[in-house]
Amino acid sequence: MKELRIGQKTRIKFYVAEEGKLIEIDCIIREIEYDRLLLIFPHNKMNYAKYLKEGNEVEVNIYTPNGIKILQSMIINSPLDDDFVIEYDEDAQDLQSIQRREYVRIPMSLDIVILKAGSELPTKTVDIGGGGIKFAAKDEFLLGDIVNFRLNSSPGEFIDGKGRIINVQKFKNNSLYVMYFVDMTEWERDKIFKLIFKVEAGNIRYF
Repeated sequence: MKELRIGQKTRIKFYVAEEGKLIEIDCIIREIEYDRLLLIFPHNKMNYAKYLKEGNEVEVNIYTPNGIKILQSMIINSPLDDDFVIEYDEDAQDLQSIQRREYVRIPMSLDIVILKAGSELPTKTVDIGGGGIKFAAKDEFLLGDIVNFRLNSSPGEFIDGKGRIINVQKFKNNSLYVMYFVDMTEWERDKIFKLIFKVEAGNIRYF
């Protein structure tokens, strides 16, 4: 990937079922090979290294002048093995270059109700962005499922929309789902952006 540079900032994301939340850790690119990156893992985050085992998949966000590159990667060497190495598909078709306004995703635990086949399934969000929502649930959803949702953005305020399930990660007691917005008014979408920006600015906290 021609956008990669030594010293570049990357952010790895992975879900820790024990804590029920998404973990985000900033790393620095130390070496670059064709389909592998050697990353400098921060010492103050070593308590999470035990979750980054060889063969596990993580999402890697790479910050470039043209936006943020997002790719799914596999861990080759754990940070516990000194050299933290990930492997990615150089020719992956689902590699995304996303503008910051669309990409920004913030860890947020909010009440959300997923409406499916006439049933209401209450759960919690893991993170929220301008393009979609990640949530954990015990209920079964399939890739491609279209669902309606109602997000409780603040006391007495709700955001309604429709989304498509585009990613599923299964765990022992529940699953983690990524839902991409497919039917949302600009009014509702702007409410999400305003919420994200408030959290980014540190005006409100949801964890």
